[in-house]
Amino acid sequence: MPTQGTYYLDTSSFATATAIYTDAALTTAATNGWYKTSSNTFRQQTGAPNNPVLSSTFTCECTTFSASTAYSSAPSACYNGVVNQTYFHNGSGSTPVATDVCYSDAGQTFLGNGFYKISATQYISITGGAGVVASVGTFVTGTSFSSSTVQTNSTNACSATINQTYYHDGSSSLPVVNDVCYDNSCMATGGEGSPPNLLANGYYKISSTGTGTYMQISSNTGTVSAVTSCPASTTSYSSSIVGVFNSVCPFNGSNPPANQTYYHDGSGTLPSAGDTCYSDSAGTTILASGYYYLTGTGNNNREYIQLDNNGEVLFSYPQLC
Repeated sequence: MPTQGTYYLDTSSFATATAIYTDAALTTAATNGWYKTSSNTFRQQTGAPNNPVLSSTFTCECTTFSASTAYSSAPSACYNGVVNQTYFHNGSGSTPVATDVCYSDAGQTFLGNGFYKISATQYISITGGAGVVASVGTFVTGTSFSSSTVQTNSTNACSATINQTYYHDGSSSLPVVNDVCYDNSCMATGGEGSPPNLLANGYYKISSTGTGTYMQISSNTGTVSAVTSCPASTTSYSSSIVGVFNSVCPFNGSNPPANQTYYHDGSGTLPSAGDTCYSDSAGTTILASGYYYLTGTGNNNREYIQLDNNGEVLFSYPQLC
């Protein structure tokens, strides 16, 4: 029956030790035979006590676990890692925890430094070169949101179809200014064997509610620089230039030329009370306040509108003059 005793190695690890001794000064070799610790079994053989040799085939009474290969960062392990490798650790659990030692074999070769994916949500980090688990971490994943593909301008974005899933690092359901956006939930930005990226500079439609919303990404860092509501869809119409009442409704029954193309956000062919009028189809530049002739000829048959300072058609318009 084995007996318990205190022994000394000539290095700090069973994987690199060459002999076992009975004294701290390493002057008296232990006798030939098998020795066992709580996690390792090894053999002192040949030459004891004068020329001891520790067996190079000692085995660790270890637990196997599955993990990916090593990656340089947790996001890369999250995105690229496939849990398809069998490794060993000297801990008591099914997977290693902090301070456990991990091996690529049954106790001789330490796992290298890096991040190893051990499940869909967790990884271990090994540092220091001796296979020791520095920490067990949970992958930080982004918040998903629906978006269009990248567009070159806001007009195209507002008319684009929302058919993509992207991710951001903010706390809201949709990205806000200063959030960083990615094409993958792991928020990885490249690395070992894959092309994950920050979202490219440009315009993305991110909501169809109301008139719709788009975000702009700039500076090549995936960072949201602006979130803006899309303008309302507009309808073109013909009108005179802005004027005073007498210029759009002369007392002689004549009418000014309706040779301007403007746009309004109402549902009718011509603008009416509450509609906003613009000089451009994108609805970004409102018309100046004043009177505008629309259509018709002769007294009491000429239709006109009046706009306020917000480009909005005043109540009770259009009217006839």
